[in-house]
Formats: sequence, C-alpha cells, structure tokens
Amino acid sequence: MIPSFLWKTLFGAHFDVGTYGTLAPLLILYAITTGVYSLSSVIITYEMSRKIANTSWVQLAFSGMLAFGVYLLHNTLHQVILVQLV
Repeated sequence: MIPSFLWKTLFGAHFDVGTYGTLAPLLILYAITTGVYSLSSVIITYEMSRKIANTSWVQLAFSGMLAFGVYLLHNTLHQVILVQLV
C-alpha cells in the first residue's frame, strides 16, 4: 500500500520491498517479538498492582539493555528484531 520510494526514503536505500518474500519473515518474527514483550509487560504490571514485588526496576533494566543492544547490533532489520526478542 505504501510506494517503494517512500520505504526507501524512510528506512534507507537498502530496504527493499520489491519482493515481499523477504519482508514476510521479518513481520512474523516482529509479531512474535511484540507478543512476548507485551505479555511480559502485562505480567510485570500485574505483579506491581498486587504489590507482590517491586519489579519496576527490572523492566527499566531490560529496557536499557534493549536500547544498548540495538545500538550495538543494528546493521539489518533482522538483527534489530532478534535483539528485541532476546
């Protein structure tokens, strides 16, 4: 639905959407990653609401590690998604 030139402008010249065969596995992996992150956020929020544990620092630490990991490994979209999943 979005023209190829817009993808290249927003994400760089190396982002090729000419063949959706290479894009589909990334979208599936990103959907799995987003699901895992969402589930962990819900669990942490639930634990915090019940005052069972003070886990807000854990979420903050993992967010910092995620940003640092993406900073180190960001050559391809596949690397970025794998860093988020790990």
